[in-house]
Order: sequence, then structure tokens, then C-alpha cells
Amino acid sequence: SYRFQKGPNNKLCGGPNDTLINALSQSDTFRRILTKNKKKSALICGTIGLIGIVNENIPCRAIPPDEVFEVDFINIKDEEKNSPSNDESSSDKKCVIFYIKTKGSTSGGQSKKIVRCAAIHSYKGENRLCVYGYRGETIRQALERDGRFSTIVFESCCELCETGAYSRVELSQPVDILKEKTFQIQVKKRTSGDQASHSGQVSTPKNAVSKSQRVIQKYKPIPSPERLFKSLYEMLKRYLTCNGETVEEGMRLLKKQFCQDTRESNFVSIHKMLAFFSNSVCIVWYHSEGNSSALGTGFVLCENYILTCYHVVEGTHLDGIYVSFDYEKPSGITYFKVNQKFIVVNKKLDYAIFKIIGSFDSDSGSVNYIGVPPEKGGAYIIGHPAGELKQTDRCSIIATGERESAIKQFVTNISFDFQGLKDDKSLMYKTCFYEGSSGSPVISSNWEVVAMHSGGYTLTTGNKKRYLIQYGPTLLHILIDAASKDYLFKSLLEETFQRKQHLKEYSKNII
Repeated sequence: SYRFQKGPNNKLCGGPNDTLINALSQSDTFRRILTKNKKKSALICGTIGLIGIVNENIPCRAIPPDEVFEVDFINIKDEEKNSPSNDESSSDKKCVIFYIKTKGSTSGGQSKKIVRCAAIHSYKGENRLCVYGYRGETIRQALERDGRFSTIVFESCCELCETGAYSRVELSQPVDILKEKTFQIQVKKRTSGDQASHSGQVSTPKNAVSKSQRVIQKYKPIPSPERLFKSLYEMLKRYLTCNGETVEEGMRLLKKQFCQDTRESNFVSIHKMLAFFSNSVCIVWYHSEGNSSALGTGFVLCENYILTCYHVVEGTHLDGIYVSFDYEKPSGITYFKVNQKFIVVNKKLDYAIFKIIGSFDSDSGSVNYIGVPPEKGGAYIIGHPAGELKQTDRCSIIATGERESAIKQFVTNISFDFQGLKDDKSLMYKTCFYEGSSGSPVISSNWEVVAMHSGGYTLTTGNKKRYLIQYGPTLLHILIDAASKDYLFKSLLEETFQRKQHLKEYSKNII
């Protein structure tokens, strides 16, 4: 059952194979309205389940229960009236509902009339036609049976463009894929080839050159696979020879490195490690006058102490800074306010330590998992790049002796200060974490926090900005510096060195 207009006395019922107009005609109220507007045609719009101008011949079985229809009246010329086709053979088929905008468009984006009735084209109310089809039939068949569309839709080269998406559907496709979606009909100009094919006449001008022949004339032919393989092999051979390796040795190294890189990312232990450390990673917010902005990332050192980059909080008032550890989904975020005094800062080493107000589980605090940075291999970063939800990235560590060559491949003809690349207090790597991720922990595959992501070297040419390599101060250097300025971190570092003797030996070389 359903209603037209709102009111208790306008309830209608119809059999599965009845049409909407037949069901409406059984209502005395509807017949009186028709009599008052006998010089006009009814325009029926669904308002709950069928949102659009509904075809009056739609089967009642396609109408959702409790649907409410609004009836308006418009002037339609005789030649513009619907001409629906016979529907009797489809009485047992299931219906598919989809929507077409009343105004079409051209390839250039201009408005195009695609309906027979001018009043519907310019109607100020609902701007969608509710169209029904039967499962298995084509879109063209459904539009032809609907009767409201202009002949231009069927005589031109048309396709459906989904609203809010980039998908395009040809009229030869089944209606099943259109269910409940809204489309605009785009009318494209036919090429001369399309017109000839449509009329059934094909003419070939004398001395005509085919499209494929023109392509061959314009471009050089593609070399054979054997020739292409030989050329690539010679290039690889020259590259390996320049690096003092034979082809066989080089291929073995490449194969070994590829296996290592792909296998490590699949270990379940890596996923468990990242999930464990992510609990201590937070996004750093700044609240001011009702607005919030993401400054960067931070992570727990121990207890309530948070470590981040100095440049993340430089120039801000701590009373406006908050952190969130659960910004992994857009809703249900918990904010921790920050104590209004920095504990330790070092602008040169680019770190700042502050304390949050409130209790927090510090089992995953980085002091308990501090480690020596690996010379090469892979590492992992957890953070909030560009202020987005918490993410992870696997990065490739660049060995100290390879840092300069990693930059030179980009800046061969540009002056560059390579002295900063020799800094042994920083770890360097390649990652996709750029702005907004400063302050993220860098974690080795041995469950050790080895550095804090801080920045990167960039190259700007014209309007393009390229990210070369990234870096961050090692956590050992940060804590040793913090220990020299605050007794708490001195005692924490001493306890850590007692538990990890290899760190104590390492620290002698860097203090």
C-alpha cells in the first residue's frame, strides 16, 4: 500500500502487475483532482523510496511499501506525451530502479535537452526521472519503453555518467548494474565513421590512409621482444660492470635483496610489533578559538612524558596543545591536555619533551625499547602524515657511506652541501611520510625504537617538489642529551644501560 499526497484518506493499493496510474485512478480524490486539471497532465513524484519523477506506468510491484507520491500538473503538448511500449510479457520479471537527470549534457559540459517534454526539462521541482527496467534487459530497452526520452538519446552516441563518480556506462549494458544509482545522459557527437555505420553505408575514399597506417607512419616500430631483451641485458651488464660485479653476482644479489624486502613485510611478528608500538604514538593538536589544527606526531618516552620534534611545537603556547593516542578513526577521540612547561628542549637536535595531564599506560614507552640504529636494511615509521589518521610505513635505511650517492643521482648539476649527510647523530632513510609526520618513532625490525622522524632533503624545480631522502636524530643521542639536562632522564638512561650493556658501550663513542 502507498499514498498520494499526505493524508489518511489517500491510501492506495494495487496488484503486482497493475500500473501506478491505474491504482491512482481508483481513488475518488485523485479523479476529482484530474477533473479540475483536465487540460493539464499529471506529474507524479515519489518522496520516500522513489525520489524522482515517476513513470505513471511503473508496475505496482516496483513501488516500495508506504511510498508517498506528490502530484503536480504541467502543460504537455500532444507530440510530447509519453509513448510507452507494451509491457505484458514482463509481468513475472523483477524490476530494477535507477535515476536519470532531466537535463543531459554534451561532451563539452553544455546542457542538452534529452526528454520529449519541454516542461519536464525546465521543471523547477524534482530534477530526476525515476526509471524502471527488468533484470537482464539493456539500458536502451528500458529507456525506450519509458517513453519520456527524446529520440536524440537513441539516434546519437550517448552514455550514462554516474553522479559523483567517474564511471561511464553504455546503453548496451544491462540495467542490473544501475540499481538505485543516479546518472546524467551525455550526448556525444558522432564521427563520420559512426554516421556511416549507423546509416548502413560504408564508403572508402580513394587513396585513403587508415588510422593504423597513420600511427605506423608517425611512430617508430616497436622492436621485437628478442631485440628489446638483448638491449636491456646489455644495459644491466654495463651497470654491474661499472660497480665491479659480474652479471651472475649482480643477479644473485638482486634476487636475494628482493626476497628479503618482500618476505619481511609479510611476517606476522611485524604486524604485532607495529600494533604494540602504535599504542604509544599520538597526534599533536593545537586548539585556538574553537579551531583545531594538527601540528605533527609524538610518542611516549616513559610514564606521561611525550617526545616530539622541537619545530613541531616551536612558537606555540603549551596551554593550547593537546594529544590524542586513538586518532585511528574519525570519531570517538580522547584528548590529553599538556602541562604548561617543557621538560627538556634542544633546538639543534630538534627535540622537545613535555608532560601530559592524566594517566596513561606506559608499557610501550620507547625508553624500554631503545636500540642502536641498524646500518642498513628496513625500518618502520608510525605517525600522522599530513594530520591524517594513524598510519605506518616501511622505509629503507640508507647506509652512511651511501648517503651522498643517494642525493647525487638527483642533484648532479646543482650545488649541494653534502656535509650534513655525514652527521652520525642522524639516521637517514627513504619514506613516504612527509609533512605532518615529524615526531614519529622509527622502529627497527628487532622491536627497538632507534630514531625520531624529523625532516628530509627536497629538490624544487619550477613548480615541482621532489622528496629525496629523509632523516631523524637517533633516540640514543636524544636521551643522552636529555640526561645531561634533567635528572629524571639521567636515572632512566642509567637503568636502561644496566639492562642493555651493549648500549653502554655504544654510548661511550657518542657522548
